[in-house]
Amino acid sequence: MKDLSLGFTLPYIIGLFFTTFALVGVSNAMNIIDGFNGLASGICLLILCAIAYVAYDVQDMEIFYCSLALIGAVFGFFVCNFPFGYIFLGDGGAYFLGFIIGILLVLLTQRQDCISAFFGLSVMIYPVWEVLFSIWRRKKMCKRYKSR
Repeated sequence: MKDLSLGFTLPYIIGLFFTTFALVGVSNAMNIIDGFNGLASGICLLILCAIAYVAYDVQDMEIFYCSLALIGAVFGFFVCNFPFGYIFLGDGGAYFLGFIIGILLVLLTQRQDCISAFFGLSVMIYPVWEVLFSIWRRKKMCKRYKSR
């Protein structure tokens, strides 16, 4: 990412670092929310629908069609998995979906000048919030156990 919609352009090396950090963070966030039956796949469906809608709105057909293909694949998994959890998404599936969603968000926000980089944060707010809450909870638990 070179433009964060803050009115200035980031230098290449900082943009590369930020993009790498964002992709790893999104992948990790999807893995963290993959705890309940259908939670990660349901969230992925909602995020992919938002990406597809915005991509269609700005006429970015490559991202739109990639999003639709992923929606179909994740929906097929979701139908088999949702109330009883017959199939486990696992680390590989969660990391894959997180990485692909991250790539689609980076491409969409960087190819279209009318889309802010904060769109990616807004659609990823639940997984990002879960990561931040997990970090806070673990730090709090560690302090509690150290004080005993």
